Amino acid sequence: MTQFKLYSWGANSHGQLGLGFKSEQELISEVELPLDPKDIKEIKCGARHSIILSKNGEIFISGKNELNENECKFKRIDSTFKFSYIACGWDVNAALSFSGELFVWGNNSSNQLGYKKESIKFLQKLTLPDNEIVKSFKFGLKYMAILTMSNHILITGSLRHFRKHAENYQVLHHNSVEWLRVNTKTDNDIITDYACGQNHLIYVIRNHILCSIGDNKFGQCGNFEIPDKIVKLESGWTHNGFLTVFKQLFLFGRNNHGQCGCKSSEFIVEPQKCSISPVEQFSIGSEHCIILSEDDIYTFGWNEHRNCGHDTDDDILIPTKLPISIFKKQIHLLATGAGFCMVLLEVR
Repeated sequence: MTQFKLYSWGANSHGQLGLGFKSEQELISEVELPLDPKDIKEIKCGARHSIILSKNGEIFISGKNELNENECKFKRIDSTFKFSYIACGWDVNAALSFSGELFVWGNNSSNQLGYKKESIKFLQKLTLPDNEIVKSFKFGLKYMAILTMSNHILITGSLRHFRKHAENYQVLHHNSVEWLRVNTKTDNDIITDYACGQNHLIYVIRNHILCSIGDNKFGQCGNFEIPDKIVKLESGWTHNGFLTVFKQLFLFGRNNHGQCGCKSSEFIVEPQKCSISPVEQFSIGSEHCIILSEDDIYTFGWNEHRNCGHDTDDDILIPTKLPISIFKKQIHLLATGAGFCMVLLEVR
């Protein structure tokens, strides 16, 4: 008989693992859910909470958030809307309705939700400058980035790191808040993916050219032309990873905890191929990474809260297989928060 199961591990100080209690940290544990795990469409993890989007458009949250403070189990948001896409960050959330409307809620101390108020305790509809249409959205530490249907990236929130380095942007004002609109150099430079770090943003144009703006203290803002098509891009606080069409994972940026998957140096200034191949999926937390390769799960990087799933406080400096791999299973989703991980798998 086939069953779907959700597992979580790592930091749990606010109940973000969905286990029904708070604790400093937990090793790999099964999560009890108010929905059938096979109905999960997306899992997104922030710093102190996690969000699940179901296939029928409902949202479930566990951990610290403005809607159901200190819930330690996943609880459905009471909303008349159905949603197709979600994102979360450090105590912030956003969701796109089936009808294309963007809703935001959570901590807004840096105006990262596009309004000038300290926090938003309900699902607040957000319109964009110049009535641009939302395609997708992601969060950095204190900012939100939105990719629009017009091939622009809009940034709101803490903007000081982007002002220093962005050469091609416009300053906009909307909802009494300042925004930056990042423009590509030509109309042919279609943005195909992007990712938000702590204070930097990296994006892909034409499927193979990496561009970046923001803080570059640790070499996380490299600009590279990649020979192969990039199919997925993610960022941690100060490092990045991208997966090519040939299932090869490359990482670069800060490596002080081994979050780039090697022991070689504290900074990796050019993309370095991961030692594990092929890679089917990957997800990057603040300073750790989880990857899927041929039904085995590997983790590496910062491990202070056992967020790499290994029973040690030591950082995991190279990709190391998890004991969860003993199950006969198929992995469906990987997700990472600032200091924790979640995996949805099908057990046969």
